[in-house]
This record gives sequence, structure tokens and C-alpha cells, in this order.
Amino acid sequence: SVRPFKELSPDVQRRVAAIVGRPEFDAAGASGRFAPPTGGVSGLSQKNVGIVASGSISLALIDPDGKNLWVSPIGKVRRKGLPGIDSDNDLPPEVDEALRQRALVDLTELPRERWRRKTLRFGAKLDRRLLGEVLEAVALQTGFTFVADDFLRSRRTPFSWLLTDQDEYTLDEALNQIARAFQHRVVYRQGVLHVQTVSPGLDLREEPPPALLRRFDALRESKSGRMELRDYLELGRLTPSQFRRLQISGLLGSGLNGQILRSVVLMDALRFYTSLSGEQQKSAEAEAGLARRDMSREQQSAFDGLALSGAAAEEPGSGTDRAAGLYVRRGEIKPGAERLTIALVREKPTRRATAYTVPPK
Repeated sequence: SVRPFKELSPDVQRRVAAIVGRPEFDAAGASGRFAPPTGGVSGLSQKNVGIVASGSISLALIDPDGKNLWVSPIGKVRRKGLPGIDSDNDLPPEVDEALRQRALVDLTELPRERWRRKTLRFGAKLDRRLLGEVLEAVALQTGFTFVADDFLRSRRTPFSWLLTDQDEYTLDEALNQIARAFQHRVVYRQGVLHVQTVSPGLDLREEPPPALLRRFDALRESKSGRMELRDYLELGRLTPSQFRRLQISGLLGSGLNGQILRSVVLMDALRFYTSLSGEQQKSAEAEAGLARRDMSREQQSAFDGLALSGAAAEEPGSGTDRAAGLYVRRGEIKPGAERLTIALVREKPTRRATAYTVPPK
């Protein structure tokens, strides 16, 4: 992306001038010089400015002959932060748009004398990262009833300094900070404060199934805390965004989170296995296995990727007459605890087999 220097704002012009240390763009003292894309950049004047991406995004000055890019070490591009919060804005676009489009707090039905006074205080022990904790602190001080959603994606915020910029707050001030930090709307209707995410579609897409969350709650409270084969198979049914949300949710505790981290390398294999139809899974567990030719084109593509990246293994069964395909074997770790071995045999002439073991050894 290249624009003439004169079209840039004064602030950006100053940044570009700093690339080489002098407004006339003498290349002396430039901080970095890099070759342009293959084929060079032709037909550009010395006062053309571009954007360079190489690990970060920087402003760059392009030489007249297009052979050199002079890159600023301090020209990283940052998006505007959330209003009132000193942080880079890395929100999903649909959330960012929702936050900018309208007011997040609507107290029009609430008598003004009830929310104009500075009466709310928030102690140092309050966990400001959790929506439920913050709303409870407001409810205890005001007597209001809150009805709020509880999605994993928006129930937490990284802004641990929320509600620390002054000693006391009006209800309106406190709710506006809470709404922006947690990306929620707050509306007062008929005596109840309704708190709802600004992006229900996004939150729903990243929400793991409730049954799985209840299962992990039970595991966290159990004595062993060990995941079983069925738990790994349920993880395999999650989308990548659901799996990542579960990892960073803070719900699992160190023990379960450690087990899930060790299973990351198994996720592609688990997703592949759980995506098979019931008949295909039965075939894979039979002696003859599920032949690669009996898979759909999408399944064959996933199979080939897994066959190249798994741990080396001996071919299931005996001899080299095994057809290329998927071979799934079940075994007992101990009474009542199963282990699944997912083995993939590639086409001739390599005859290489790879395997994934669940739970990992």
C-alpha cells in the first residue's frame, strides 16, 4: 500500500520524516534497509510512503528506484483503544462496531435521583476481572436486581484496574465502565437491570456445550481429577474457537488445564475421528480398518495431514499387505479406563504408519 507523502496527515508526516532523521528524506542514518518484494517496486517517487509488515506493521520510505525500503523502528501501527481505557483495541470487528454505534447504558426509566449521587465504592479485594463479581458489588450497594448472561467469552475482562480511577461512583459512572470493559449493554426496565453481551452471535459460537462444562466442573472437584477417554472425545467435537475459549476461561484449574495442554497435539486427530460417521468408526475399529478410498475427499485431506505429522508407529496387524487407511484400537489402561490408539497407514511405496494415543501416555 503506497500513498504520496503530501496526502498524509501532519502527524504521520512527522513520523515518516523520523524514519531517516531529516525532513528531506536523506537515506543517511536510516534505521533499517530491506529488499522490496520480488521484482522490485517501479515508478515510485522518493516521497512515496508505504506500509511494511514483517512481524509488526511499520511505516516505510521507498527509494526512487524502488530497490530499498527504509523502515522506521518506532512506526508500529496501533488501533484506537477502548474509550477511557488505556489499552490497544484488539476486539473482534463486530464487537468494536457495537461499542461505537450506541450508548451501552440506558437508565431512562430510572428516577435520576437514584443514580446521580456518588454513593458506590469498590474495595481492593473485589475481583474486577469477573462480571458476576462486579455486578454483585453493585447490587449489594444499590438493592437492584440484575439479570445477566454468563458466556465464557465475555464474563471476564483483562482490565483488572476497572473502577479504580476514583474513590466513589454514581451508578451511571460505574455501569458505563463495567459495560465497556465487559462488552455488555445495561438497560433498566421495570425495576430490573438487564445486562446482555453486545455480540451474542460471537459468544454463542465460542461457547462450549453446557454438558461439557458441567463435566469439567465435576472433574475439578473429584479426587483424581483425571480426564477419561470420553472427555477427550468430547474435546474433539469442539470447534477450534470453542477449544481455545475453554483453555483460557480460567474454569479448569491447573490440573485439568495441564491435561488439556498436553492434549493439544491430539486435537486434529480427535476432530478427525469424531467427524467420522458411526459406520466409519465401526469400520476403523474392525480388523480390516477404514480404507482411505472409502473416505470423502475432505476426510482424505485430513487423513493425509495427520499421517504426515503423527508419531511413528508400527503398522497395525501383520505384514505390509495392509491397505492405506485408518485403524482404531481400544485397550484398557486399568479396569474401567479405556485408551484409544488411532493409527494411519499411508499409501505405498512408503508404507509409513503414524499413531495418536488417547489419553496420552
